[in-house]
Amino acid sequence: MKIAAKDAGVEALSILLEGPTAVAFVRGDQGAAAKAVLEAFRPHRMIKVTGAVIGDQVVNADGVTRLAQLPGRDVLLSQVAGAIAAPMANVAGLFDAPLREVAGLVQALADKQGAA
Repeated sequence: MKIAAKDAGVEALSILLEGPTAVAFVRGDQGAAAKAVLEAFRPHRMIKVTGAVIGDQVVNADGVTRLAQLPGRDVLLSQVAGAIAAPMANVAGLFDAPLREVAGLVQALADKQGAA
């Protein structure tokens, strides 16, 4: 595996290849993959995750655990979209507020004159 990693240009992986090792290759959401691997290993207390290589960076076991605790990619994207949309909705409400106040004042004036 070390030779294959070196030939593939992923020399960062060789740090994690000490002793008995299992390797999982993932395409797509790394957080979901980390969560699935940790869940699969949970019943087997003898198996430990020593780290991961994401892109060209080595992540230690704590980093893999933190990655697994993150929400999924879709959830994060929807949170970003919500964070972008919320200020726009507030601005629209601010622009709408003076119109509502004017309409309320006109209605109150009309009610006052109708009562008089």
